[in-house]
Amino acid sequence: MSKTYDIAGAEIEVVSGEFTENKIKGQKYYHAECKCNNNTILITKNITNTMEYDIVDDVLSNIYDIPQKYLANVLQNESNLVVMIGRHKNEPSFYTIYYGCNEKFDSMFDAYKWAHFHNDYADDTHMYTEVHDGHQTAIKFEFEV
Repeated sequence: MSKTYDIAGAEIEVVSGEFTENKIKGQKYYHAECKCNNNTILITKNITNTMEYDIVDDVLSNIYDIPQKYLANVLQNESNLVVMIGRHKNEPSFYTIYYGCNEKFDSMFDAYKWAHFHNDYADDTHMYTEVHDGHQTAIKFEFEV
């Protein structure tokens, strides 16, 4: 039975996960493929040690509140998305939402490749971005007062 997570009402189910290592840089990563409302969510975390803890929960719970609610709303109301969520060490999590993906992936790494080839990285200095037709833009959040 796979594990599920709730972020602001969106149920995210882990489909698969694995550890990788970049031996050239000496860095280790955890990658998970998740699903929500027929959308693909790819989670990556740079890990510094092998402590046992819930890495997916760690990444999801370190998205700031308003961006987390925005993401949950998109996941519940849109389809054909690929979402890449990452966290580097102990920094806040960040994400990119890709709209218009009609692909069915054979593996999580096929999904990662698809996302990288469908992003022009025009606005990659922002923590929360979205990609429409291959063009990346920063998400402008409306703050509640």
